[in-house]
Amino acid sequence: MNLNSKRFKLILLYSALLLTVIVILPMGKTGADTSPPVIDISVSPAPYLFELSNLKPGDWATRTLIIQNQGNQDFTYLMKAKRESGSEKLYNQLLLQVNDSQKTLYDGKLSGYEGIDSRALKHSDEEKLEFTVKFPDESGNEYQGVATEVAFHFQTDGTIPANPPADPATPADPVKPTPADPGTPTNPAAPTDQGNSSGAGNSNAAASDNTLPKTGESNPLFIMVLGFLITASGVTLLLIKRPHVKKLFNRG
Repeated sequence: MNLNSKRFKLILLYSALLLTVIVILPMGKTGADTSPPVIDISVSPAPYLFELSNLKPGDWATRTLIIQNQGNQDFTYLMKAKRESGSEKLYNQLLLQVNDSQKTLYDGKLSGYEGIDSRALKHSDEEKLEFTVKFPDESGNEYQGVATEVAFHFQTDGTIPANPPADPATPADPVKPTPADPGTPTNPAAPTDQGNSSGAGNSNAAASDNTLPKTGESNPLFIMVLGFLITASGVTLLLIKRPHVKKLFNRG
């Protein structure tokens, strides 16, 4: 009985050690889950913020531009306006006002807009800017039948960690917000289209898609459990058969 008790304790100790080894083994696969730094700015609506026609003196339109940081790095961004094509005279005549949620950022001639101060935007965050374009009341017949196209250019500046696995941010694609075609000022019955805006286009300044290799190996849990079961079965059979062996020797 004492011998059986010692064997039973030995089996318990062996089982505890084996289970401990199984528990501390890594489960599944291990891999590098550090994402490469990405700077990604997106603006909407796209591709036009304003698309207006048949403007009359005194007409104006307001649109909301949403700037989103869709990358995983904080960045600052700049925005500038540039006439792409069309009438320079109309470009010099139009008025522009830009507001954020707290104050007016610019109020003056569209041609005099040189951009806004650098603005910070955290990753996965967004902000809204309100743009208002106005065709001044004093505009005359000389603007009849002319059009102009203006693009807003966005540029990001982010902080990339040392030795990044990706390229730095590049200037964002231009936004084309204000093509305009003023109508005949002397015709009050002419329709005014405040514009079905679609908005500013997406612009991405993202790092290249390089990923770190995964390391590790499959979990040997199944093999360990199978070995434990085989060993436990052998020890159990040994304990069951050992008393019969003793009885045979006693009879002899």
